[in-house]
Amino acid sequence: QYTSGSTRVPAGVEITHRSVLTNVIQMADSIELNESSRGVTWLPLFHDMGLLTVILPAVGGKYITIMSPRAFVARPGRWIRELAAVSDGAGTFAAAPNFAFEHAAARAVPKPGEELDLSNVIGLINGSEPVTTASMRKFNEAFGPYGLPRTAIKPSYGMAEATLFVSSTRHSDEAKVIYVDRTALNAGRVVRVEPDAENAIPQVSCGYVARSQWAAIVDAETGTEMPDGQVGEIWLHGENMGIGYWGRKEETDKTFHNRITKRLAEGSHAEGTPDDSKWLRTGDYGVYIDGELYITGRVKDLVIVDGRNHYPQDLEFSAQEANSALRPGFVAAFAVPANQLPREVFDNDASGLQFDADDSSEQLVIVAERAPGAGKADPQPIADAVRAAISSRHGVTARDVLLVPAGSIPRTSSGKIARRACKTAYVEGTLRGGYQQQAFPDSV
Repeated sequence: QYTSGSTRVPAGVEITHRSVLTNVIQMADSIELNESSRGVTWLPLFHDMGLLTVILPAVGGKYITIMSPRAFVARPGRWIRELAAVSDGAGTFAAAPNFAFEHAAARAVPKPGEELDLSNVIGLINGSEPVTTASMRKFNEAFGPYGLPRTAIKPSYGMAEATLFVSSTRHSDEAKVIYVDRTALNAGRVVRVEPDAENAIPQVSCGYVARSQWAAIVDAETGTEMPDGQVGEIWLHGENMGIGYWGRKEETDKTFHNRITKRLAEGSHAEGTPDDSKWLRTGDYGVYIDGELYITGRVKDLVIVDGRNHYPQDLEFSAQEANSALRPGFVAAFAVPANQLPREVFDNDASGLQFDADDSSEQLVIVAERAPGAGKADPQPIADAVRAAISSRHGVTARDVLLVPAGSIPRTSSGKIARRACKTAYVEGTLRGGYQQQAFPDSV
C-alpha cells in the first residue's frame, strides 16, 4: 500500500498477510468489537483505513455497510443515518479523517422533526490527520442531542508503514484534551497550563498503544529513548509493521531498520522487545503524558522561521479561527525562501518585505480556501485579520496570506492537507491562478 503523500511523493509499503491480520486484531481489541457489532465506511478501499475497516467484520462483528467517498462528501447525512440504531440493537463503528467530523457536523444534522438515534455508536476512530478540538466539539454539539455518547469519538494514531493502527482512546474513555504552553512545546518540552492561559495550546491524546505493539519517544540523532514529558520522534515496533518500501532499499534501511541505543532505566516504552529489535522511524513528533501518546506534529512539516519552530497545524488553526471567511480544515501553512516568494508579495505593503535575490531566509505563507458565501469578499481585510492573529499568538509574520477558491488546496486520498504539494503549487504560481485540484475529496 502507498503512503499518503502529505509530506513527500507516495512510497509503496510492503505489507505482509501477518501484518494485516495482526493490525486488524489490534483494532478489534482496542474498540472492543463483538459478534453483534456492525460497521459503516465511505473510505476508498485502496486506502489503508478503508481496507482494514472493511476487513474488521471478518475478525469480530456482524457486517459492514460500504458507500463511496462521493456519496459521503455530497450528502454526509447518509453516513450518520447508517450509524444510527436499528432494530437489532447492534453497536456501530466507523473510521474517518478529522475533516469528516467537521463536514458532517456542518451538513448532516437532521431537519426539525426528523428522528435520529445514535446511542448505539461504540467507536468512531478519528485519525489519518491531526485531530482538532474544534472538530470534536462541533460533532458532539451537533449529534449529542441525538444520543451520541461522549465516548464515541476515538482520537487515534496510525500510519501506512504500520499497516494502519498504532494507538487509540480506550473504549470507555472520552477523548482527552490537555493544554500546554506553546513556547515550551516548540522547544520540545511539555508544560501544562490552564485553558485560558495566554500561551495555551490544546493537545489531543491519541490514547494507548495497541496490544503487542510498542511506541518509544526517541532522540533521532542519538537513538536515545527520551523520558515522558519530553518531545521526540516516535519509533514503532511490532508484528504489524511493514517490511520496507518497494524498490527503495536505501529509504527502507533509513526508515525501518533503526535501533534504540539507550533505553530508559525505568519506565521504558521499549520494555518487552529484544535489545537488537528493529524500529520504524515514523517522522512524527510525539510525547507521553500520564501513559498516553500525544502527537505534536510531523518532522518534515515543521515550520522554522527566524530560528523558532512552529507546528503547521497550530498556525493553520489560528488562521481559520481569525476570520469566518476561511473554510475550516482547508488551510495550509508552510515556509518558503524569501527569494522564491511571488512578485505579488513584495507589491503588498502588508508583507513588510522588499525583494532581495540573495535573501533565502524562510518566510511563513498561509494558503486558505474561501468558505461558502465568501467567494467575493475583499481579501485584504481577511488577510489582515489572519496576520494579526498569527503575529499575536505565535510571534511570527505571515508574509503572504493567499485566499483561493474551494477545491484548490491539494489533499491526499485520506483527506489530509498535502502541504508539500501545496507549497510546490504555490511556488509555481498555479494556486494564485485559481487552479482547481483534481484529488480527493475536492473533485466531487
